Amino acid sequence: MGWLSFLSTGIRVAGAVVSSLGGATRNSSGKLMFAAVDENKETYLGGVKIVREGDNVDLINVDPDRAWFLTFTSTDNSGGGKILSMFVDAAKSKIEPRIEPVGSQLLESLSGAACYSAAPVSDKGKKNIQMSFSIKDWSNNKLSLFDNKFGIRLEYERNYFILENNYSKEDDVEFTDISVQAITNDGDVYNLIPDKKVLSAADTLYIDYPEQMDSVTPLSRVTVTLSAPWKALEADTPV
Repeated sequence: MGWLSFLSTGIRVAGAVVSSLGGATRNSSGKLMFAAVDENKETYLGGVKIVREGDNVDLINVDPDRAWFLTFTSTDNSGGGKILSMFVDAAKSKIEPRIEPVGSQLLESLSGAACYSAAPVSDKGKKNIQMSFSIKDWSNNKLSLFDNKFGIRLEYERNYFILENNYSKEDDVEFTDISVQAITNDGDVYNLIPDKKVLSAADTLYIDYPEQMDSVTPLSRVTVTLSAPWKALEADTPV
């Protein structure tokens, strides 16, 4: 298992992941695709093994003790953000959960971020599991996770981030321990923690940021850290 498997949370540039799998090229039509290789390739995101066999790229969780929550983020030329999130369950009874294929997601976020967060099986009965995700060069478009039940967007004209919990009150799902780190293109770092500690079901949270951030959007990197219930993580299990 790769050394990244020992980290509980982390981030890799998606392009570096693709390079580990043989790199990318464009065909005669200009379509981005994986470069030809003579042998199978593999790399890791945390405890999740990414395996390339020919043109197929799959995720395999070889970790029996931890599930993993993965996000792939990217932005377009106008700072419009996009996120793909997926829950990969822990290996059980010698069966390693496999998600296929994921090659297109890696190619689409080539200059973006691939993040991973561990969800220990032993913590499944606990209230919430800590996770994080990052996005580069972001200034607009809402990012949604957990089957669109959690959302965050940047309202830079009013100087705040808006976080939404779209679960119904009957679901009784809370997000806690929320923080946002924003790094500007000038290299300034803002660590933002809301006064309100819990984002309850059917509620909205506003996190103010300094006005001087307005002049440096899109932001070089935004990292969101929060604790989410296992139920929310599992909602992003690929079908």
